[in-house]
Amino acid sequence: MKLIKFLCAGCAAMLLISVVLLLSQRNSYETEISVLKVSKQTNALREEIKDKPKMDFVVEEEIQEPSFSVQLKYNSYPMTFTYLVCEHEGVNIRTLPSIDAKILRKSQKWEKLQYIETITLFNHKEENNNVTEEKWYHVYWYENDDKKIVPDGSGTIDQNGDGAMLKRVFGFVSADTVSKRFFDFDQMEEKIKQLEKEESEGNLTYVRNYKNYHGKPPLCEGKEIDEGGTPRSQSAPGYLSASKDSKFIYIPDGTLIKSLERSNGFWHIALVQNGKEYYIPEKYIAKQEALKVLSKIIIIDRKNQNIACFEKNQGIWQMVSYSLVTTGTTNRYAQPTPLGFYFIIEKRPQFYYIKDGTNEIQGYAPYTLRFCGGAYLHGVSATYRWENGNRIDPGLREFSSSIGTVPLSHKCVRNYTSHAKFLYDWYTKDETVVAVIEP
Repeated sequence: MKLIKFLCAGCAAMLLISVVLLLSQRNSYETEISVLKVSKQTNALREEIKDKPKMDFVVEEEIQEPSFSVQLKYNSYPMTFTYLVCEHEGVNIRTLPSIDAKILRKSQKWEKLQYIETITLFNHKEENNNVTEEKWYHVYWYENDDKKIVPDGSGTIDQNGDGAMLKRVFGFVSADTVSKRFFDFDQMEEKIKQLEKEESEGNLTYVRNYKNYHGKPPLCEGKEIDEGGTPRSQSAPGYLSASKDSKFIYIPDGTLIKSLERSNGFWHIALVQNGKEYYIPEKYIAKQEALKVLSKIIIIDRKNQNIACFEKNQGIWQMVSYSLVTTGTTNRYAQPTPLGFYFIIEKRPQFYYIKDGTNEIQGYAPYTLRFCGGAYLHGVSATYRWENGNRIDPGLREFSSSIGTVPLSHKCVRNYTSHAKFLYDWYTKDETVVAVIEP
């Protein structure tokens, strides 16, 4: 939703009405924002420019709200549906949207700021009739009594365990200094509708070739990767006809498919993602109807680095959690989390991971759900340390400041550990799928 109010330096009454209207239309997740605090700061801006007759400003609300029911079962890191990521340390957070305003503090690297509204300043220059624009974001965050910043803007995490009250603090950041992110509920709703339609037609199953158990597919035109960038390992060959002499692509382990019919040792299938049809050798296909019923959907947004989970309750889809994640990057030892629809194949309390370039176990990731090859949803990894030749388990870690920032994992989807545990407990076998999107 985008709510726009044009405000000039002399429009005090309209300013106050606009701020009240803006806040009255917010979803319940933001109802605690102080109208008095917001109007006070925006009125301070009016005072700031009242002697500058050639300057105006516009206030916009740029928040996409879900059209479906929100019944949260996990709420450890409550966030505004639009939020800001400080990708660099030292972003100036000011008292007003002006480079001349006092600096309240400088941000931490990877800090998340909660979004209230966008303010655009227009400076009309008489000498050349030009108009310059300056965009700012009105934000807030939480601090404890010692003015320590609470991670990722959460107002419910009690870091010290002493029940101390947290204070919401307001400020402004230049739009040029932060990355604006949001939960793309429109895209998510489209994917839910698409999955629901495919499920209604039946026969949904998945590709299986974890650790190449059913054999590596042949090289694709002599290469380990197909023209779409999908790697050979842990994939099945998807032929254009029921013949191994025809052209093919690689279809990753876990990919959700619709089985159409058997044909000469192949299954004729259609990808749920885009409806394209291929022929896959039978050994790479799980049982014909692996998805018994579609009751739970996990949607991962690679662009915004966030996640939302949905559950069907009495025929109605409800959002039960939304949070931040970190997806796969690209380097010698890593690959992007693949786009598409996937079946959650297995659930494990943890998996071990090895140090890059070695066979040495470096640590483990807790509360894991595997959905594509070696790609898991999991919590923050725990790295072993060594003392006197003994391997020491450091225990579970809840938080990493890099979650929700940029792709950094090897392929997996890294969550706050509490959210990974929620997913682990919430998951229902043969009823849960994953959608990885990139709007």
